[in-house]
Amino acid sequence: MQRWELGLNETFWSGKSALISGASSGLGRQLALDLAKQKAHIYLVGRDVARLDLTKKEAEASGSPSVTCISTDVLAPNLESTIKSSLGLRTNLDLLINAVGRSDRGLLLQLSSQELIDQFEINVIASHAMTKACHPFLKNAKGCVVNVGSLASKVAAPGLGGYAISKFGLAAMSQQLRLEVKEEGIHVLLVCPGPIERDDAGSRYDNLAQERGLDDRLRKPAGGVKLKSLSIEELSRDILRAAANRSFELINPGKVRWLSAIAALWPGIGDWILRRSMSKEAK
Repeated sequence: MQRWELGLNETFWSGKSALISGASSGLGRQLALDLAKQKAHIYLVGRDVARLDLTKKEAEASGSPSVTCISTDVLAPNLESTIKSSLGLRTNLDLLINAVGRSDRGLLLQLSSQELIDQFEINVIASHAMTKACHPFLKNAKGCVVNVGSLASKVAAPGLGGYAISKFGLAAMSQQLRLEVKEEGIHVLLVCPGPIERDDAGSRYDNLAQERGLDDRLRKPAGGVKLKSLSIEELSRDILRAAANRSFELINPGKVRWLSAIAALWPGIGDWILRRSMSKEAK
């Protein structure tokens, strides 16, 4: 199987087919545009028709030979039939990127059962549903599934609401799926990025923080843990490279891998390191 080694021309996805959920904005949109530059055939999934259409125009201008918009809710009961009819005569899919997700802020004992269920649905069930719908097409192509998790898939921090719970669930799903579909030639990559640069990075949780009476630290990216925000362009390129190389995980920044390992072996030490990092940020 062709692999895209670091340093080679970024043309691995040329002529291949890719479907991206959550493609109308953020990381999903950036991934679509980067795939378009490599002349991949792209399927964009999202609920906002206007934003999907804008991404389609940008992807076509960037060089994609074909861009198809699929306006649907990824939790819709008819998702499988929608995907099947949208792919039409195409029988294979080389890449599925599950980029749908939602963050949260809050203390666990503040949350209702429904709020936890909502987090789990958008951060786990949606990716499961999309993968199941695309499975026959991925199997034909021996393709790759990319699940976009978070550093919270590896390390939980205080005040993340239901986010870490659901992202840990996505990590478990990714590992289980990888083991189950290996014999079919399908690969699964879990992406665990830190906070991504965005215009509203310092204010996007203001309403939740006010509603739930949270510490000001929890309004900050990464819940107050001291981490540098990632460039969305660099992260997108890293993801496509990792998918082409069939990596198992992409964790950025990589130092969190060590914290995750420490927390697994020595939970008390892991907690101490995490709390110390948050305390430093608060000063």
